[in-house]
Amino acid sequence: MSLKVLQVEAGSIAAKKKIEAGDELTGADHAPILDYIDYAYYMGKSKFSLQIKKQNGKEKTVRIKKPEGEDIGLTFVSDGLEKKKHCRNKCVFCFVDQLPKGMRETLYFKDDDWRFSFLMGNYITLSNMTVSEMLRIVEKKISPLYISVHATNDDVRAQLLQNPKAKGILSMLKLLTDKGVTVHAQAVVCPGINDGAVLRQTMEDLFALYPGVKSFAAVPVGLTQHRAGLPNISPFDQKSAADVVELVEGFAVQCKQQQKTSFAFCADEFYIKAKMELPDYDDYEDFLQIENGVGLIRKFQREIDGAYDLYTRPKYRAVSVVTGTDFYPYLKEIAKNVKFIYNIDIHVYAVQNSFFGNSITVSGLLSARDVIASLRGCELGEKLFLPAAMFREFSTVTLDDRSVEDIGRALDVPCEIVHCDGYDFLAALCEEEE
Repeated sequence: MSLKVLQVEAGSIAAKKKIEAGDELTGADHAPILDYIDYAYYMGKSKFSLQIKKQNGKEKTVRIKKPEGEDIGLTFVSDGLEKKKHCRNKCVFCFVDQLPKGMRETLYFKDDDWRFSFLMGNYITLSNMTVSEMLRIVEKKISPLYISVHATNDDVRAQLLQNPKAKGILSMLKLLTDKGVTVHAQAVVCPGINDGAVLRQTMEDLFALYPGVKSFAAVPVGLTQHRAGLPNISPFDQKSAADVVELVEGFAVQCKQQQKTSFAFCADEFYIKAKMELPDYDDYEDFLQIENGVGLIRKFQREIDGAYDLYTRPKYRAVSVVTGTDFYPYLKEIAKNVKFIYNIDIHVYAVQNSFFGNSITVSGLLSARDVIASLRGCELGEKLFLPAAMFREFSTVTLDDRSVEDIGRALDVPCEIVHCDGYDFLAALCEEEE
């Protein structure tokens, strides 16, 4: 295997070492380079050698010395990761199994690939790992990895994943953490299955591996209206959600007394379902579970507060913003503040999710058809802002295969994608102070 160089950044370490486009990286420290994972591993080192095959067929070794973590300035024709590893579990809560029929084929692919856990923060189960893959992770201390534990009780985990090979998660985590691999863990919590005493045991078992297991997030199960033929799972109500919050928060207090970290956190969605006040900004520490929606709202609020001093002049007099029903009350309050400071009218619209069902309340699962149906005939102002979370990563296409331009044409308004970042949000609305 090798990585073929597509481009070399001008003035970079690679350029100074006379690595050129068309060259192939065949090895590092005389070990083969299998894919981009190996390249990323060596970028974390300060000293190593690269084995290069030049375009004329000649081979050479280049010695690299640099600060740890600094990239040497190469991009590649391919990252060598084209073939993703398919998940073999049949999780009772799997969101892919709850998708409606007739969507694009790629949406039905279940990813359980440790390489994308490392590169992109995707959660994996470890139930599909081969011995050689485990050895590669351990040998190179590839971390952090993001692990869907769900329950450390073997029988409960096997029940949740519908896979007898899902047992033994604790021994696998201990192997990884003993060898210096850092792990972030999550549990998709299902009422009556892995909440209560099971959840408490899961947190205790994982915290026993701290700091190898660095953080834990409890996330409420997401149930769409497309569950025909799937196991019956009860949704969270206000009381059952509050029970989880109180359990996790109580455990976090104990963790902080022992290790000066809360360790265990609940997704914002749990607090919203429980109708409880969100924790303070500082309670989220380093926001290690932000991709799980843990602290997302408080982080956005803090960013907005910090951005007010940077922007002085409004770009618009009136605009509109789409969000899910969870974030709606918080965004409405922010819109009031923006109106007071900049005199911009922001029409905030909470879109009900008919595509997946009204129980799905986050903006990241909104479809274009629901946005269009909800906003047709509404006052939209000079521009409609759409949350980046509702679009495929690195694209402008929604889950139901509509583009941002399609939405704009249907509603007869210019549309712009805005990220869930307070600075980006205010930058979309206002001019920066000169």
